[in-house]
Amino acid sequence: MLNKHELQDLFYIQHQLTDNLLTDSGLRTFASVLNKNLDTDVYIYDRFRDDIIYADQKIKKNKEFMLYIRERKLIRKDTAFKCCRVEIFEYQYQWQGKEYKELQLDLGKKDKVGILA
Repeated sequence: MLNKHELQDLFYIQHQLTDNLLTDSGLRTFASVLNKNLDTDVYIYDRFRDDIIYADQKIKKNKEFMLYIRERKLIRKDTAFKCCRVEIFEYQYQWQGKEYKELQLDLGKKDKVGILA
């Protein structure tokens, strides 16, 4: 689970994202807020986890990224954060002998519309 400081950071990011969504911002702005605040790459799957509907330019240009998406193997999935009907999961994958961690969040309320990773 996340510590108090990490939770405060998440709520700060949530407020920024809410402000952007209320001003009709798109996926690029949404992902750029996360990229800036978390200092990490962001991509969004469709709701079936079949296709990537958004990826940062940096990782789109990286040819190994698509290989990683196709070939990685799930090791474990844990809850990283849960509050107010929102649950963020930590996925641990193995690819080419190394372990990678991703935080993933289902987008949508009643119907899942995508997965933010």
